[in-house]
Amino acid sequence: MLGLPSPERRRRYAEVTTALARHGMGALALRLGLERLNPARLFAGGAAPSHTTAAHVRLVLEELGTTAIKLGQVLSARPDLLPADYVAELEKLRDRVPPVDAGAIIEIVERELGAPLDSVFATFEREPLAAASIGQVHGATLLDGTRVAVKVRKPGVAEAVAIDLAILADLAKRAVRAEIFPQGYDLEALVDEFGWTLRAELDYVREGHNADRLREILAEDARIIVPRIHWEHTTGAVLCMDRIDGTPISRVDDLRASGIDLPALALANAGMLMKEVFQAGFFHADPHPGNFLVLPDGRTAVLDFGM
Repeated sequence: MLGLPSPERRRRYAEVTTALARHGMGALALRLGLERLNPARLFAGGAAPSHTTAAHVRLVLEELGTTAIKLGQVLSARPDLLPADYVAELEKLRDRVPPVDAGAIIEIVERELGAPLDSVFATFEREPLAAASIGQVHGATLLDGTRVAVKVRKPGVAEAVAIDLAILADLAKRAVRAEIFPQGYDLEALVDEFGWTLRAELDYVREGHNADRLREILAEDARIIVPRIHWEHTTGAVLCMDRIDGTPISRVDDLRASGIDLPALALANAGMLMKEVFQAGFFHADPHPGNFLVLPDGRTAVLDFGM
């Protein structure tokens, strides 16, 4: 039995089967027992020969949106679970999340802060600095001239994630029964952990407290910066923090060309990780290169504290 309690969830199942079929994975949908949801689409079309299977997996996740993209991003850091070609494809999901229109973002900010935009910010950049699966970041200036980055949860994300996580839990059970996943891994436990983490990421107040705690842990290390949270302009869906500009830590050639001492940078960041893990027991759990910026003076700024 499908056990679908709502039309919204049934429609979402149909979107999943359609996406799988569109990318040549109708057989997978059959193995998962989803044929009753969208039987006409399971074998329609098929995978374009110009794409690899790994690329089609990435395209399916892109098509399915927030939860699927976030799952792909998490899996891109798990070479113990996936072959190298799949990891390489899923890494592309970090940079290919389309932004939401600025008008919708401004509406959320004003509703969450309970005030017109110009009564809180002297300037607010309509073009986002970054767009992720859950939210996007806009540059702004407070009325006192402080430069800030405003992270805003995209509209409808919380509701969509709730439906998707329920479906993902069901698909994990189906995959275990069908013996699709390699033995030795507790797929249902992995999905449960992913769901817990993703729900936590939806709460920007929690993320702000994570940032404050990490700043305290690293306060004595002058080589590391954790941006200050502006709590008077932060809610569950809006996070306002100091804006820090720098070079992503993965752009090694640019760092070398600008005179950054790379061995010293490596030592500083290794020391940061060791302190978080072995001394504090509280660590940044999403350490992809976009979350670490190197300043011209060689210090590292740490961003994104949802995980």
